[in-house]
Amino acid sequence: MNELYFDIKKLKESFSFLIEDYAFKVLEEGDSNSGPSLDLIKKDLIINLYFDFRDYFFYFKLINGRNTQYPNDKDFTNIKTFHDLIKRFEPDFNLSLLNPDDEKGFKDALDLNVKFLKKYVDKIPTDGNWNELWDISSDSN
Repeated sequence: MNELYFDIKKLKESFSFLIEDYAFKVLEEGDSNSGPSLDLIKKDLIINLYFDFRDYFFYFKLINGRNTQYPNDKDFTNIKTFHDLIKRFEPDFNLSLLNPDDEKGFKDALDLNVKFLKKYVDKIPTDGNWNELWDISSDSN
């Protein structure tokens, strides 16, 4: 797959396991000149999937709570990236492999993101209680 042909349909296909196997629902989806985006929701967990053609970067985020404002570059308690998730369970993993570059193709990077989310999605609380997963103390708000 080439990123030039990557659109909302292909993004949904890549992460369809979230809908089929984990009961996520599509909250919002879109295609723009900058790239496809897809928001999936299950209870109080939103998974925000976006590929930016200009940055050539996967911006995949985990959002705790239906009412959490996003995009938001200041809320590090309720908004986590796929990088945060992977570092939590595999601290020595080379995070640069999650995005395409001259040596690693687009499809390889996408497949790796899918692989990690499949591996860890059942460890992400959908009830709004992230304290244990992210080591957040209850008085951090």
